[in-house]
Amino acid sequence: MLVADVHRGAGACAMDTAGTVHCVGSPRWVGHFDDPPYRGLSGSLGGVCALKGEGTVVCNDGSVHEPGPVEALVAAAYAYLEPDGTLVERADAAVSFCVLLEGGEIACNGPRYPADLLDALER
Repeated sequence: MLVADVHRGAGACAMDTAGTVHCVGSPRWVGHFDDPPYRGLSGSLGGVCALKGEGTVVCNDGSVHEPGPVEALVAAAYAYLEPDGTLVERADAAVSFCVLLEGGEIACNGPRYPADLLDALER
């Protein structure tokens, strides 16, 4: 079983060996992602995303993205640095994620990027 840890009691999601994602916690974290199986899971404070097939990213906010064949996935809530250097995640923010694509590019999506746009960045 793979686990995505969601901090500060906001909830948690786990993926079983059949590739089904199960979530518990606050109302936004109850239930499971539709249409399993998934093959990867990542999350933090305000968001969880899972990989379906070779290149589809599905997030708990209902968004679906198809960046292409994915090697690795990292997802988190909107994060920012305080003046003292402390990293803070906002529970009320939309989920952000970045993926490592098969070609070696990194593609990201989230509140720091234009809506529904995946920016491919050279690694």
